[in-house]
Amino acid sequence: MSFLDNMARKIAEKQVEMEERRAQVRAEREAREAQETAIRQARVAEVVARQTAESVGNVSEPSQGNGFCGHCGAPIREGALFCYKCGTKVPQQKPDAEVLAPEESPEYLEPLENPEEEVKEALDTPRGDENIVEVE
Repeated sequence: MSFLDNMARKIAEKQVEMEERRAQVRAEREAREAQETAIRQARVAEVVARQTAESVGNVSEPSQGNGFCGHCGAPIREGALFCYKCGTKVPQQKPDAEVLAPEESPEYLEPLENPEEEVKEALDTPRGDENIVEVE
């Protein structure tokens, strides 16, 4: 085998390797574009749902559980406080309001025994304005 034949064979092998690498890069790019398209579609669906809720009057904050930033659509890791891509604060689930047991309820929340009499008594009770003197 001559030197030129050997070089031609090596060049052909390199061309095959380059074509395989191009195909690999192309497949990776298509997979990345498909993922970005899915993220955009999820964001569009969230915006449509929010606009629909607003038009109906049922507005709610985007939940952290959806896994995507409500601003840019980037995926959000569980427990993240901010979006890694745009820096938008991620809404956190608010704990349920504390419910007081009946024995812990403040006095003003307890039911009135005789509401009509108690309201009348409260209206008739001086509120401190009895010491006001009119000046002529």
